Amino acid sequence: MTRLILLALTWGEPARPEAPEIPAEITDTAAREHFAAGMRAWLDEDYPTAERELQAAYDRDAAPVLLYSLGQLARLQGDCTRARRHFLAFLATDPPEAAAADTRVNLERCQGAGIAAPLEPAPEPAPPIDVPAPTPASPPEPRAKRPDAAALSLTIVGATIASAGIGVFAGSFAVREQADDATDFSAFDRGVRRSGAMHSAGIALMSVGTAVLVGGVVRWIVVGRRRTKDGAANLFARPWGLALRR
Repeated sequence: MTRLILLALTWGEPARPEAPEIPAEITDTAAREHFAAGMRAWLDEDYPTAERELQAAYDRDAAPVLLYSLGQLARLQGDCTRARRHFLAFLATDPPEAAAADTRVNLERCQGAGIAAPLEPAPEPAPPIDVPAPTPASPPEPRAKRPDAAALSLTIVGATIASAGIGVFAGSFAVREQADDATDFSAFDRGVRRSGAMHSAGIALMSVGTAVLVGGVVRWIVVGRRRTKDGAANLFARPWGLALRR
């Protein structure tokens, strides 16, 4: 049964130009001809023709592998009701767990009356709005203060790493969506693994970037307070210095 599912799913890849192998479990001659014609139409992305041919094959020879393929074709055409009927009939044949798990994933995407819309990548966070600082009551210092190099570096590096993590994290959903659309179980498995790796890597990058960014912000605050304190101390010392010179 596992071999049947892998074969049926592999035939959904448009990059394979050769004629698909017909599963040995389909023994009726006319059913085998319908199956081959349906798989060729599937490769050409002619889903209505593929579904008609596979339905004709199933009418002649009710092999379980045809139920899953019919469910995928119905789902790809947006007919969730018919897709659910085929998927549930396929699960009733007690397929291997790997094929059953893939079928349940497609059933989850067929909630309600239609197929769930694909996940959109998470939007990039909006840049912070710069609020103009209030005009100081006292005249500014005659010499401009240079920004703290370490704080600036930490802030830039942290923001860059966090942004990269967000991109990888968002991309994991798109990769999982492509895996769910795969008609080949091996492609589905690779996609799920890749999506999981991207998901974990994105979270790790966001965590590291956020930590570095927070470190930069904290340094900005500490350095800013230190400079403010030093400036106040200098202003307090100036009158005494003038008095001593007199």
